Amino acid sequence: MCMKYRAVIFDLFETLVTEWGHKKYTKREMCEDLGIDKEAFDPFWEEKEQDRYLGNIDFRESILYACEKCGKKPDMPVIEKVIDTRVKTKSECFNSCLPEVYQMLETLKDMGLKTAIVSNCSSEEVTGIRESGIYKYFDEVILSYEVGMKKPDACIYLEALERLGIDPDECLFVGDGGSNELEGAQEAGIKAVQAKWYTNRFPTPRESMKGFLVAEEPTDVIAYISRSLAESALSYWELDEPRIGERFHKDTVRLIYKVNTKTGDYLLKGFPDEVPESVILGNVRAHLFLGNEHRMAPALYPAKNGEYYVESEGYRFYLMEFIVGRQMEETPEDEYKLGVASRKMHSLQGYHEKSPMNQSKEKYYSWFRDREFVKEFDEILDELPDFEKLDQCFVHTDIGPHNAMIRTNGEVVFIDLDDAGIGSRYLDIGWPFIMQFVDFNHDTEEMKYRFDLAKSFLKGYYKDESISREEFDLIFRGAIQMHISYMQDYGPYAVDSLWKILRFGMEQREALELLAE
Repeated sequence: MCMKYRAVIFDLFETLVTEWGHKKYTKREMCEDLGIDKEAFDPFWEEKEQDRYLGNIDFRESILYACEKCGKKPDMPVIEKVIDTRVKTKSECFNSCLPEVYQMLETLKDMGLKTAIVSNCSSEEVTGIRESGIYKYFDEVILSYEVGMKKPDACIYLEALERLGIDPDECLFVGDGGSNELEGAQEAGIKAVQAKWYTNRFPTPRESMKGFLVAEEPTDVIAYISRSLAESALSYWELDEPRIGERFHKDTVRLIYKVNTKTGDYLLKGFPDEVPESVILGNVRAHLFLGNEHRMAPALYPAKNGEYYVESEGYRFYLMEFIVGRQMEETPEDEYKLGVASRKMHSLQGYHEKSPMNQSKEKYYSWFRDREFVKEFDEILDELPDFEKLDQCFVHTDIGPHNAMIRTNGEVVFIDLDDAGIGSRYLDIGWPFIMQFVDFNHDTEEMKYRFDLAKSFLKGYYKDESISREEFDLIFRGAIQMHISYMQDYGPYAVDSLWKILRFGMEQREALELLAE
């Protein structure tokens, strides 16, 4: 079985932060301020470099030593100014962390991995680290001058492993490759990754180093870890030479991979332990019903132990059918097919698990108390029925082309059954009538209504049946409640736009009702 990575150790400079592009306080400038010839200064300064990194001598002591050897009487105010300038210029780089690096660190925390920094540095170089934005992401920060060890000596890597409480084969080391740090990590038994996202920006980019994994961007680090998790999980199924393929939805901690085998392709889906097991059970049961029994969703495959999901390395995984076909599109033709498939799904009998979807309007009365539209919002809620008392059947809860595919034989397949189960069909039918059919331009906030799509969906669902006024009223109220249920999902800054979309969608009711007749 593949070992899950439980921690990542990072180099600091040119890995997490970069000095490139910032004004540097060069040795030549420092010598000019001290009034010392650089050629005379260099040998004595370099003589103490290793001692500075190991904490045997600090920056001030190094300057005093070099001044003494050069026969220069120390001018303490000048030396203090040199120290201050050095600290300030070095601290600037801690404000240069790429947004993608922050995203990587956030994702590692979300995945439950431990993190550490191991850096070769002298005291004045990292004065700003503990006040920087990256510091909070790390469980351990190991600075060479504080511990009396430096890379590439194995002892400093082993110190990090001991502090993190992990073994070498459970860890990645990520660094740009300076100071032979990748070789040092490898000698300590740690898988090493060359980070190139900063060095690629140099005028002369650093070459990829042979024998090591290469991360061109921070997302590649997440990819290596995610891939190892998926490879570990595959051992629970009886598969013929499985290989991890493309990853889908890379912007989430959920792991969704295509799996290639000699006998066919599959889709592996993994959820971190933070997702309640009840949610996984609901997904599995919905797939077994809609997929395995009725071929209207991807079928699931049992693991070697006969179960349909497994727990592996902090994740819960299930393996399902890889649908060969195409994603449905927002066209009248596909909306018609989606309507036909939705009607068929709603007619299925024999499922008893309730959908996690909230069918009650009551909780929404506590929303938006500080918004100017709250009075009108409450009046809209007052008009909504209790959907739990209306037609209950198997529902998807998010019907749209984004959640459906067409097999090569023309069959419609529903995907992403996260909230599927028994619920109101009026909420299910209603979902697209505002959430999807209102076409909202995020740049201009202009809106138009896709009557062509709405008409095709209704035609597919009801065929030649007439839609009564009561039936249409419930569908439309279902559309309103489903849109409201999403109004807090995109953050406070999106609420006003979502309110405008709701109002615009409601204004289309009369035209839609005529369309439905």
